[in-house]
Amino acid sequence: SSSSATGCLFIDTSTISPAVSKKLHQQVKSVSPHHDYVDAPVSGGVKGATDASLTFMTGCSSEETFQKIQPLLKRMGKAVLPC
Repeated sequence: SSSSATGCLFIDTSTISPAVSKKLHQQVKSVSPHHDYVDAPVSGGVKGATDASLTFMTGCSSEETFQKIQPLLKRMGKAVLPC
């Protein structure tokens, strides 16, 4: 399918453990090397979500991926930080 050729982007905004995050990353990549997984835990709580002032701390595999996710996450928050 065209999605496997171009790849999908999976953004996880939960606060799961680093071990689970690494396992999810491996599972995403095992489906297709073109897919990418971003660990992006969020801070700001319910008020931050309501006010669109959340902070995302992102773990991306590349600068290119970070540039792709910034506009998406900035719709929900005020800051998208590379970590």
